[in-house]
Amino acid sequence: MLKCDSNLFSFLTEIASSPGEYLREMKREAGVKVIGSVSSWIPAEIVEAAGAVLFRVPFFSTNFFKSGAHIQSNVCAFAKGFLEMGLKGNLDFLDAVVFPSLCDTVQGLGDIWREAIKNIPAINFYMPVNMVSSASLNFLESEIKDFARKISAITKVEVTDSRLKEAIDLWSRRRKVVRSFYSLTAFPSSPLTMVEKYAVIRGADLIPLEKIDKLMNFESSDVHDVNKTPVFLVGSVLPFPSFFKLLDDLSIYIVDDYICSGRAFWGYDDGLDCKGDESPWVFVAKGLLSRTAGAVKFNPDSEGKSLVDRIKKSGMKNILWVTQKFCDPWAWQYSILEKILEKMGCRVLRLEISDVAGEEAMLKTRLESFVQVYQMGMEFYR
Repeated sequence: MLKCDSNLFSFLTEIASSPGEYLREMKREAGVKVIGSVSSWIPAEIVEAAGAVLFRVPFFSTNFFKSGAHIQSNVCAFAKGFLEMGLKGNLDFLDAVVFPSLCDTVQGLGDIWREAIKNIPAINFYMPVNMVSSASLNFLESEIKDFARKISAITKVEVTDSRLKEAIDLWSRRRKVVRSFYSLTAFPSSPLTMVEKYAVIRGADLIPLEKIDKLMNFESSDVHDVNKTPVFLVGSVLPFPSFFKLLDDLSIYIVDDYICSGRAFWGYDDGLDCKGDESPWVFVAKGLLSRTAGAVKFNPDSEGKSLVDRIKKSGMKNILWVTQKFCDPWAWQYSILEKILEKMGCRVLRLEISDVAGEEAMLKTRLESFVQVYQMGMEFYR
């Protein structure tokens, strides 16, 4: 039974479909600065402590008219779409854009942005690739402090230890609520649509904490709904809303995900506690280093182990591996784990997408076949 206020889901769904409009209104009413990021690999607590709002720019379907003059064609649609929106002025409400050190494309995108879009500052944020190296913590703490200085220069608010501790507390509570929401909606019997569920995942960092606290009141039965096909979603960034609408149309339900801008951003476990005399800067660095690794940030001694462990814990055998065309890191990750998942008895449907609007018929056909294979209890051959 859905006890949580349905108006909240409608509100978040509206934000997910047009976040720019919501953030422009927020800036007009509250006068806050909005810091955009091309990725979820960013210390959100620093942006909060500097008095700004973090906006993890989502993957939106768009036509590429201007970006082709600045970036090569064989890069992912997310990078091209991000640049396209900037060139068209669709991101003019941002006061700065952060480019974390991820793949080669994203790192190069920051330099292109500086040359092509002069009115919105570009900030680089560097993270170690090896997340367990003995030098990682000191390096990342130094980078976080440098990042704080750059954000403070824009917001004119200094990130002090006390402000950072307050931001840590707020984000710890926010993440706890969203993790709880993930647990409460981990069953195909949930009355939520995928559009609604992932509107929460996208927008829970944009609304006041007291609003998302209502998510704790959500109730859902753990009885399996035989009319829905349960899946585990894997990939780099959350697909755009029309993809989730397609899943709803086919009665496909995402039990859990391993997405950098999804579950990995909000966390899988209870996380760390900032207690005693521990430096808040060290705490933020530890938090980033403890995040579930993706295809570009990893533990070299256990590549892919965290993903396999999450799939095992979910109990899912149906895997949707959704990445973008020309995304080399995730293609490489798939090549490593394909045989492992096969030995686990998983049915894996790998989808490479660039524009759902242009590929919807193809995606629908492949997803329909996947559902039929599941319902008939057949093996799935890729």
